[in-house]
Amino acid sequence: MKLPTETFFERIRNRLKPEEANRVIRTLKKAAGQHRIDYMAVKEASELLDRARRAARLSIQDYRQWEAHEAVISALQPTRAETGRQLREQARVKASLYLDAMRNYRDLVRLACEYYGGHSNDNRH
Repeated sequence: MKLPTETFFERIRNRLKPEEANRVIRTLKKAAGQHRIDYMAVKEASELLDRARRAARLSIQDYRQWEAHEAVISALQPTRAETGRQLREQARVKASLYLDAMRNYRDLVRLACEYYGGHSNDNRH
């Protein structure tokens, strides 16, 4: 099954209020057209990506550890099931945030590199 892909601007539209999304998209397009994507904004996106990656990894590890523990236990108790549901949801949310941060970072790097005519030396793509 092929997952649908969103463009950078579609992600912005899907996650922000319409007026906020339009403002952000207009500003980014204008900045890219004038070659003014700020290095510090890209750096901040990189740092957000790193934090989101760590949080997603930890949440996924927590969920997998819980899942393995639950496989050993024969009788499921309602509180254990709820804990698992919450951990799974937390892992899903944090992994989703990490993927958004990664896509946004890559798109910002691409926009910034278009001005310099070069390619990023960041090997995370």
